[in-house]
Amino acid sequence: MADQTDREPRDADQALRFFGRMSASVSHELNNIMTIILEKSGLMTDLAWAMENGRELNPERVREIGESFSRQARRGIELLKHFNHFAHSVDDPAVTFELKALVENIARLAERFAALKKLDMKTELDEAGLNIHGDPFAIRHIIFSCLEAAMAPLAPGGVITISARGAGGDALVHISAAPPPEPALPREIVDSAIKQARTQGAFLDVTHGADAVVMTLTIPRGAC
Repeated sequence: MADQTDREPRDADQALRFFGRMSASVSHELNNIMTIILEKSGLMTDLAWAMENGRELNPERVREIGESFSRQARRGIELLKHFNHFAHSVDDPAVTFELKALVENIARLAERFAALKKLDMKTELDEAGLNIHGDPFAIRHIIFSCLEAAMAPLAPGGVITISARGAGGDALVHISAAPPPEPALPREIVDSAIKQARTQGAFLDVTHGADAVVMTLTIPRGAC
């Protein structure tokens, strides 16, 4: 396993493409949220017009619309919170960060990609407190590349599971695709993820089991 001094600078072109993809995905989801809010505001306007013209107002209908506003607002706030954390991960390539929060963050931002393919995404994470010293943006990029490779060949109804735990001086992130996809994981994406991992002194391994294909990212924890 390489140590902290073996880590290489980010590939600027790859990093920019990754940031752009995540930004586009978040903006699409925010647009969907705002479209729903706009539709509900139109319903509120219709109800107000009906009441002004002598029709009886249905309190339950108003309550349903208000609850929809609240749901979409909470959804937007939560999404923007995750995107803010993601955006700030580019600030410093050598910081101490908490692995559970990082995995939860990139998993949340990857949910839309899974939903578009009608896949189920699950996270299985240890308690908080597993710290790593390194590049939080690069680690997010590697994990997303693994997720992308896992999602690519899966048919609708497939399950992607992300888990993370400590193992001595390392941290392990497992990304599994079930059932085992046919055809196999796209070699180009997997090879790119392996190369990315090496730039961070990490190691990516792929195992093919009877129930799932599992990618294991081993990350040195550094001087935490």
